[in-house]
Amino acid sequence: MTMRYVKVKDSEELVRDTSSSAILNTDNSALQAYKEKRRRETNLTRIMEEHELMKQDLQEIKSLLKQIVGQTR
Repeated sequence: MTMRYVKVKDSEELVRDTSSSAILNTDNSALQAYKEKRRRETNLTRIMEEHELMKQDLQEIKSLLKQIVGQTR
């Protein structure tokens, strides 16, 4: 089965697959930019989650230290 593409009117990057009628974007640089943006957003989300966990851990350590100090008085 051979795929044939027809340019979409008024667009340099879009083509229509004649067998499925799907519109496809052929702009590889836009795809790479999208993937990079997604990777950065995923990393940022991971960093924010780790930051929240560290804040919780520090709060727990602080609470435990207060308990220890309170017991020694």
